[in-house]
Amino acid sequence: MIVSRHGERHDDGNHRAQLTRGTWGLISQGSNMLGNMLASVFVASHASPEGFGAWTIGYSLALAALPVCRALAAQPLVLNTHRLQASDSSGAASAGFWFGLCLSLPMFAVSFFLGPLIAKALLIFSLCLPFFLWQDSLRFVFIARRTPARTAAMDAWWLVAEVIGFVALLWSGHTGFVSITAVWALGALSSCTLCRGTSSLGVHPRNALQFARRNMRAYTSLVPDAVLTGIAGNLLPSILAIVGGLSSTAALRAGQVLFGPVNVLTAGLLPVITTEAVRVLQSGTSVWRVFQGWSLVLGAGGAIFSFIAFAIPDSLGSRLLGASWTLVPLVILPLAIESIIRGPARSGPLVLRARHLLSDALILRVLSSLVVLVCAVIGVMCGRATGAAWGLAAGALINGVLAIVWIQFTKSRVVTDPWSRRDVAEP
Repeated sequence: MIVSRHGERHDDGNHRAQLTRGTWGLISQGSNMLGNMLASVFVASHASPEGFGAWTIGYSLALAALPVCRALAAQPLVLNTHRLQASDSSGAASAGFWFGLCLSLPMFAVSFFLGPLIAKALLIFSLCLPFFLWQDSLRFVFIARRTPARTAAMDAWWLVAEVIGFVALLWSGHTGFVSITAVWALGALSSCTLCRGTSSLGVHPRNALQFARRNMRAYTSLVPDAVLTGIAGNLLPSILAIVGGLSSTAALRAGQVLFGPVNVLTAGLLPVITTEAVRVLQSGTSVWRVFQGWSLVLGAGGAIFSFIAFAIPDSLGSRLLGASWTLVPLVILPLAIESIIRGPARSGPLVLRARHLLSDALILRVLSSLVVLVCAVIGVMCGRATGAAWGLAAGALINGVLAIVWIQFTKSRVVTDPWSRRDVAEP
């Protein structure tokens, strides 16, 4: 039983349902994490450091598009689960696909004006981007519908299809990063088309436009936040390539692959955590308790994977990452520190969004994105890949302090609901 601050007693007999949703969420994110990590490892083990660096630039651009796509599709759903309509689901699914298609066109055009390795990477990712973003949008449609078993089925099928495809590539001898990326994207497409229930979640442009109109007011805060997130988190490989060459980009990416599980798990779970944070805050739980709890969870996850990364022997590391393994010692220590201390920096905007303080979340994101970018660029100029990694760690520390200050500053703020023009009292 839970007693709300209004004196009402209500049974949280949802504990079993929450545990079930959590289990399906772990299966989903685990499959998603393994699939993306497997693609990175497969490329690294079969490509030169320069080839892996070029592939990393294309991959980082796809990842930069991901938060923007989620702001257009996933976040309006997970913040509005209490009044979700069928048209919202189809609109979000369509928005993800059409955003990916629109973004792929300039990537395709730019690829013809770059060097051969980077051109190949941008070309293949431009062709794959709509399927990647459509799959991600569909995943969060099912999360918003509170049917996480569907999400788990999609991600598990993507992983299975990917493994089958990679085995086929090994058997045929076609292990270039173009073939690997194509298999990765086709696995995402197959998970969309074969998952039961997606027949009503097509990609009609009218559905996407109607969904965008309904959420336009929220977009003014969500989309700039997401753009900054994508730029701050994924511009660094391109800067490294310009300053230090593709091998420097490969060094940072090789180190990040070791922390790939916690990075992907954290990124994938943030919308799920946001959904649960909305529910918990509405039940009367204090803001500080939610903020501290998720900060500790994210920090503990970073510590666990840091220990695993340091424990990998050279024989296994060289088998996983090929020639790029020799570059890992340049970046592993600062990346481990960054992974452990970034919990408050990640939890701050999450809690603000869960309270529908979207403007405050945007301001915090602007500040934190600038901090990460400035620290990382200064690090690149001072020490290339090693300096960039230390810059990321410094940025995580500064942004953690900023998040704590901002949560304290807004803890008594009246909440404005962006989907209606009325103020809602803080629970």
